[in-house]
This record gives sequence, structure tokens and C-alpha cells, in this order.
Amino acid sequence: MKNLTDETMCTGIHTLGEFGKYHQQFLNISGFLGTNRDMDVKEKSHLFIQGFQPNLWDRITWRREIAIPLHVQGDTYAVEEVSDMAQYVLFGTSTEVCPCSAQSTMAPPTPLATSSASLTIKIEPTPFNINTWVQALAKALMPQGSAQSRPPGAPHCENSNATR
Repeated sequence: MKNLTDETMCTGIHTLGEFGKYHQQFLNISGFLGTNRDMDVKEKSHLFIQGFQPNLWDRITWRREIAIPLHVQGDTYAVEEVSDMAQYVLFGTSTEVCPCSAQSTMAPPTPLATSSASLTIKIEPTPFNINTWVQALAKALMPQGSAQSRPPGAPHCENSNATR
């Protein structure tokens, strides 16, 4: 199980499909281990959390603080609670396990209507970038000099794709 969580943390979870694969493998392994030895909820949750890369874990933690504001700091969350929060954070991402293999098949835009007079519509990119805004907000809210948090006991991955 430790190999699964370490490998997943280093490769990263970027989509619902990748999360679903990790969650299912974790449940299969922990279910098997649970029948052979006692694995309490705290240990199971701690191991599950170790599979999340730091940036995803931060987003899950923020979601957790919003969803359950009165939760006692330091108390353990069940795997199902963490799973629900991860699914919320990853909502809208691909459900494929490896979206990198899917090629974009978007066709160029076609005119809405044709007429004898040529009508050209100029599409300009929106100057508002939500990712830039979120990063600026996170930077403003995070204390100066604080490093990005990692799940407790998470391994340090050198050359990983964990932060896309």
C-alpha cells in the first residue's frame, strides 16, 4: 500500500479519472489488509492522504475547512470524507485515467450564418485569467515565507510531474 501512495504522490492526481483509479486501488488493497490485520480508521486515512501531491492536498484542505468549519483541528477524516472533498476539488476534470493520450479533436470555429456579405467575427481572448487570480489570492492569504504543505509523512519527489 505504501508503494501505491508513494507512486501516486510522485506522479500526481490531476483528473477525476486518475483519482478514481487511485481510490479504487487503495480500497482494494486496504480491504485486503483489513481482513488480514486490524487497520484502524486513523491509519487508513493517514495512508490515503499520503497519495495526494502537495498542491492538490492544499486544495482539499481548503475545501475541508469550508465544508466542515467546526471540525476539530488534528482530528482524522475518514477516507470517504477525503474522497468526497477530492471529487469536489477535481470536479470538471477529465474522467479518463490518462488524458494525455487523448488528442484534441476540436474543429476550427465555423460561421454561425452565411450571407452574401462576408461577416467576420473577431474573437479575442478574455483578459481575465482565473488561475492567475487564484494564485494571487492564495499568495495574499498565505503567510510570507510559508512553504507549500505536504500531507503528513508524504515522500519528497525529486523530478516529478506532481505540479502541472
